Amino acid sequence: MDPRQVMHLMFGKLALMEYKGADLAVRRPAGDAFALMAERLTGVRGVRRAEIAGLPAGVRAFEADRGGRGPLLVLWDERDMFDGEDEPPVTVTLPWSAPTATAVDALGGRPVTEAGDKTLRLPVSLTPVFLTA
Repeated sequence: MDPRQVMHLMFGKLALMEYKGADLAVRRPAGDAFALMAERLTGVRGVRRAEIAGLPAGVRAFEADRGGRGPLLVLWDERDMFDGEDEPPVTVTLPWSAPTATAVDALGGRPVTEAGDKTLRLPVSLTPVFLTA
């Protein structure tokens, strides 16, 4: 890829993949995030805002109906896009009937979850977290 091309200067950072020789074979971090999101959202039939009492101000929650794959909850703290990642995560406590939970953020990180007594606690930041039972 020629870094002196105007199109590269404008859109080069948006690329999901890059070439290795003549093959489009190297996935960039944005490509990893897109692939993770696509895998989590496979089979989605509908999405709705989750009504969860007691969420900290700014925390957004959406439920995705994935048919036979079970529900998916997506959470993030709506913050400044540039400085928001420098802020510490907020701890969210929500109703949770399953004995365990699997959380993965959009960048592949694994936030620590604490499930018990019909609740779940986890840290939430600007990076969306995909939560499944």
